[in-house]
Amino acid sequence: MNAIVQTNTLVGHFNEFFAPVEPNLLQSLLKQYAAKKAVLERLDATMKNGKIQSAMIYFLKAHKRKTERDGGYSSVAMAYDLEAAIATLDAEFWELALNLTDVKNHMNQDRRTEWWEMIRECKCEPFEQEIVINTIKTLLLDRARFLAEGVDGMFRKLSGEHVTNSPSGFNKRMIMANVLDPKWDSIDSTRSGYIDDLRKIIAKFMGREYTNSNGTYDTLLQMRRHFGEWVTWDGGSMRVRLYKKGTVHIEVHPDIAWRLNTILAYLYPAALTEGSLKKPTRASKDFDHIMQPLSFQIINCLSELIKNRSLKEPIKLLSWRTDDIIVKAKVKEVLFSLGGTMTQVEHRFDRYGKNYTVDAVEFDYDPTIAISHVIISGCLPDKKSHQYYPTPEPLAAELVEWAEIDDTHTVLEPSAGQGGLADLFPKEATIKCVEVSKLHCKILESKGYTTLNLDFLEHARASSKAEYDRIVMNPPFSEGRAKLHLEAAITCLKSSGIITAILPSSMKNKEIASLDTFEVEWSEIRHNEFADASVSVVLMKAVRG
Repeated sequence: MNAIVQTNTLVGHFNEFFAPVEPNLLQSLLKQYAAKKAVLERLDATMKNGKIQSAMIYFLKAHKRKTERDGGYSSVAMAYDLEAAIATLDAEFWELALNLTDVKNHMNQDRRTEWWEMIRECKCEPFEQEIVINTIKTLLLDRARFLAEGVDGMFRKLSGEHVTNSPSGFNKRMIMANVLDPKWDSIDSTRSGYIDDLRKIIAKFMGREYTNSNGTYDTLLQMRRHFGEWVTWDGGSMRVRLYKKGTVHIEVHPDIAWRLNTILAYLYPAALTEGSLKKPTRASKDFDHIMQPLSFQIINCLSELIKNRSLKEPIKLLSWRTDDIIVKAKVKEVLFSLGGTMTQVEHRFDRYGKNYTVDAVEFDYDPTIAISHVIISGCLPDKKSHQYYPTPEPLAAELVEWAEIDDTHTVLEPSAGQGGLADLFPKEATIKCVEVSKLHCKILESKGYTTLNLDFLEHARASSKAEYDRIVMNPPFSEGRAKLHLEAAITCLKSSGIITAILPSSMKNKEIASLDTFEVEWSEIRHNEFADASVSVVLMKAVRG
């Protein structure tokens, strides 16, 4: 009974998802159609005049000679088929009418294909006022059902060979076969469209406007770099694994799964258990918390910017998919957060070799993999949870100088971020970075550093021996983590090794048992060194006796 009550309220719940339609726009479209149809009818009447038909033969003969000379083909028997012309006009205006609404955005893959084929084959209903208004009205009223059909369509296209596929809800892993064709290394656009339907609804739940017409197709292309790996999509709302044989595994976050189950209940009120329709009361052990992803407009722009670019070439800010200056500014912020800096480069203007200067973002490493990770996950690392505050360069240089690193040393940067400290180590030294953010690990690996994707405390606990001559660190500060990370680093340091660290000023001269056998030196307290955090810090150097 509770499931039935929920489904009865689903349409009202979905109303917040749907954009209103301006009636005047549809009336304007009908007037444009009537005017063009009248022109076709007048032209048809004219062409049926015998004298005009006999004169037209000369135009057709001339056209035939030209196409044959150029290697083409043209039939002299050119038909003026009014019915076919009006059918073509009908199809064109039905597409325009659909584009005036958000209906196509809510259709599932099968319905989109059905409309696309009718328009392509010019087999639409006549574009007449009563038919158009009634059809569009019906489509608008059916948007909630389209969303539900999109969710249901995912289940209907799942692989029947896999026992984990369950039509009773989204709480289990879903598996779809033949998404990738291994022979041609290509993505099946129809099957990716079914996954697109699922992402579209999840985006609605997260308050996002899903604008990616080929979003899942492009994302799966990027995932060919990550065969067999679980990859987070859309802020952690789902995770996906693509295999070389073409199979895709999908798991949905529990906080989203119960809402999707509610949509399934809209179509099948008696099919789901009451428990599957309830919001989880505990956090999942298998999933991280869901982050607010970047907008799809930003992700679209990032996809466009890295297409067909040369390695390490500055990213020219030319190929925008939007004129929105706010979106453009956000794209630049993303590129800067990945270590990019603004520059200008020459761009070839035309085939005559004219060049001009354009804005670009330059990196000191190849950012393609890092940007690809952002496109797939939809997110940058959460600054609050990852405590990522890059070390200002003057402070970093001073800290590295204190460490007295030479070419023979094995050097560690814990919680390395994007390697702001490691970038200053001697390149001949053996450098290792430990970092919890997968995105930052992609950046570190692109820079050539040996990288472990772990929380540093886990790495320290797992280390069986002290293996580093030097450790240079800017640890996270919140909830006493600076002290915990410093103590963990000490266990990894060789005899006679040196640790240098940026620490909260409150730790200066405090007794730390782990440093009893060290010779410790402190700097003066520094204020407001970090742009995004109003903290006072101190530099520490500890030499193991």
